[in-house]
Amino acid sequence: MSKTKKKFTVEARVAVLSQCPDAMQFIEHREIPVSQIREEMNGNSARAAGFSNDHIKKFENLIRSGKYSPYHNIPPVVTPLPEGDRRRLNDKGEEQYLYLLVAGHHRFQAHVLIDEPIFYAQVVKFKAAGGKTALHWHRLYQIKENLPEDEEYIRNTATPDDIAGSVVELINIERSTNANHPSVDTMITNFLKSLDIVATGKVKTITNMIHRRLGNLSKVVQGLTDKVRERYKNMFIANNKKDPDNVIYSNFVPGDKNVEDYDYRSISKVWDRIDADPKSINHIAIVAGTTKANHMEIKQVRKKKAALYKNWADKVINQAAFLLGVTPETLLAVKKGKNYEKFISIPINWMPQLHGESDKVKESGELITVVTRD
Repeated sequence: MSKTKKKFTVEARVAVLSQCPDAMQFIEHREIPVSQIREEMNGNSARAAGFSNDHIKKFENLIRSGKYSPYHNIPPVVTPLPEGDRRRLNDKGEEQYLYLLVAGHHRFQAHVLIDEPIFYAQVVKFKAAGGKTALHWHRLYQIKENLPEDEEYIRNTATPDDIAGSVVELINIERSTNANHPSVDTMITNFLKSLDIVATGKVKTITNMIHRRLGNLSKVVQGLTDKVRERYKNMFIANNKKDPDNVIYSNFVPGDKNVEDYDYRSISKVWDRIDADPKSINHIAIVAGTTKANHMEIKQVRKKKAALYKNWADKVINQAAFLLGVTPETLLAVKKGKNYEKFISIPINWMPQLHGESDKVKESGELITVVTRD
């Protein structure tokens, strides 16, 4: 271990459990024999992929070279194992472990692998507070502990999969300790807020992962990768004997103000194709998918976008007329004539994204249509 002068060490709760500081009691910073620290059976429980060998190797190199400074920022965190706790016993039934490792698993593994006998850590105790159990705050800390690991800034930031797995554990803790717990959807919302996860796309991605882990398949949304989009688009083209140029892919999102431009661009693709080849009006088709939406929003988006297609078609025509310096009526008379009704009535064929839809599409060979235009 480095013999350099100790630097000021930040208490863990300052950065991580600031919303409920009473949940974590700081006891001391100290050097602890590695042999007295126990890891949980599942090792790095807050990480879906477990340990990163690259991170461990980096810490090994820092320790060997004397550059490892455990006193920088938040050090590894341990909590005392109470007397009588069976986790204090080793495989021989002898009392050995006095502390449980909470955070700093990669640093701890590096110490073990190179036989470094002393581990500098922050000792804390988790307590019931804010209507939550001590175990709740223990797990919440493990999720949020994603600050730089040492002065060389080796990072092991939690992935969405890590967060989803940890939130599932928090939900299970709440279910087992609170008979009047809120709904799963409410718990997911509250836990993600407590983790400062508020970006819409990230919230919905992680929520989807959580429902999958909980077995709530009816709430699981299938993401649309480029490969998946091409597969369903090609299936639609083959089954309906369509010219690929006449099958337009459109991506729709829940219609708040910030994302309406996506809708406009989607419908513009249809106009551009008709403008390039007016005869395609009789053969054009829209294949669509939804992003940034949960299972309920996908249903709403499908109905809403189908119903609002005419409004967006009108906007496209008005924009095209403006750019050409003519009135919309003149443009329609010259460019579209009686085909305007065909333009605003093109059906939207939705790719399967909800539970069970993939099997239905595979069986029927047809995508999902929602007939709701009034």
